[in-house]
Amino acid sequence: NNNNNNNNNANIIINVNKNNNADININVNNNNNADVNINNNEKGGHNSPKKKAHLNNSLNGNHVHSCNYQEEYAGNVKMNECYSSFCRLSSDIQYNNAPQSDYLEFIKAMFINMPLEQKKIYFVEISKKVNAMIKEEVIKGIPDHIRGFVWQILVQSYAYREGDNNGSSSRSNVGNNARRNDRSNDRSNRSDKGSGSYNRKDDNNRNERSSTDLGRGYKYYLSINNNYESAIKKDINRTYPKHILFKNNYEKGQQILFNVLKAYSNYNKDLGYCQGMAFIVATFILYMSEEDAFYMLIALLDKYKLNDLFSSEMPLLNEYLHIFDKLLYYTFPKIHNHLQKENVHSSMYASQWFVTLFSYNINILYAVRIWDIFFINNYTFLFKVSLAFFKLQGHIILTESFEDILNRLKVLSKHVELDMLIKTALELKIKKGLIRKISLEYKSAKSKKSSEKSSNGSLKSSMKKETNSIKMVKRNKKNVNITTLLA
Repeated sequence: NNNNNNNNNANIIINVNKNNNADININVNNNNNADVNINNNEKGGHNSPKKKAHLNNSLNGNHVHSCNYQEEYAGNVKMNECYSSFCRLSSDIQYNNAPQSDYLEFIKAMFINMPLEQKKIYFVEISKKVNAMIKEEVIKGIPDHIRGFVWQILVQSYAYREGDNNGSSSRSNVGNNARRNDRSNDRSNRSDKGSGSYNRKDDNNRNERSSTDLGRGYKYYLSINNNYESAIKKDINRTYPKHILFKNNYEKGQQILFNVLKAYSNYNKDLGYCQGMAFIVATFILYMSEEDAFYMLIALLDKYKLNDLFSSEMPLLNEYLHIFDKLLYYTFPKIHNHLQKENVHSSMYASQWFVTLFSYNINILYAVRIWDIFFINNYTFLFKVSLAFFKLQGHIILTESFEDILNRLKVLSKHVELDMLIKTALELKIKKGLIRKISLEYKSAKSKKSSEKSSNGSLKSSMKKETNSIKMVKRNKKNVNITTLLA
């Protein structure tokens, strides 16, 4: 309860354990003083003594930090009293307006003296809390003016830039650490991460490229000419053609887009350039600098293992389409059967969704909101967005025929509201491990089909050889008979 007579503001931050309850009463009087009463109920329902603090509150508003930590337990390891003293002393330093250097020295000393096991527990718990907080805020929506900065943090593109500045060896180590963290997250949330299993061979290929090419930097890759330039120039004219930054030839946006795509095709020679990349990079350019967009593209394809989404045969796209078909069948069987009846296949409409990460033929506000959540939930969220659209439009789709269905599916933003689409996608529940199970079945069937094809090819080859050998024997026998007759 804040009774404020002089329009003064008192900002209170209270940190308590999850099992504690804190009742706070604040009264700000005419003399700019704040009386703070804190009743804290500890574990077991016992009330701690009521505490009063008389604090000066200036007209511009001070931040009052009241921290009350009890002993905590994490696993089987009991937390030391240093946590409560850490909070208490740090608060005292703030209240006494101690120099910032003293405050930092105090923190440093506390962590140095803290046992290693407690340091691990501390950072694990802090990391979980921070990640949960970030996830919650991102879902609410990233403010547009800081979206580019937040994306770079979420995708960890700064690690690739730092590596280039510090040399290829450092870049390799930073990138490997980032991927190691991602693999750790993948293992802990495997049921939610879908089909992306860890492939050591992929990492070895990346490591090889990291140790040889990655220390050279953006300007180096931009300076190299290649065979993709003409294809890139054709595609950039079709990328966001109505946007002021890209709509005219030789506009600054088109030149930046060309530069980034050219540099990346030189950086990743195994992949080169694919048309879907243009829409992704163009979206990056709207929120960050040219060089930042380059490192974002590297980090995006590396962290989320999207190389095969753009390679010549697009094996990852085929896998995504298969997974989506199965999910649609399991989730909305009536809609799935109706699409099959009308000969509407997922490759006709969903290919552009997955290849461009929903940035093609859609209102850009939809694309960036989908990306906000995609960067923290991985590609599972792409499937949820696809299913959410069918959930919202299914009753209409069931009444439409082939052409009308395709027209509806090609431009999502015309038919559903953004907030409703995001809300519906987040509320969709996909059973644990379902995506991974579908992916494994798809890969197993594909492998089996490939082996059968190889086996059939080998059988045909052996039969052909046997036929040729029989013909050779007959020819030789005929020659022998002719020779005998002549003799």
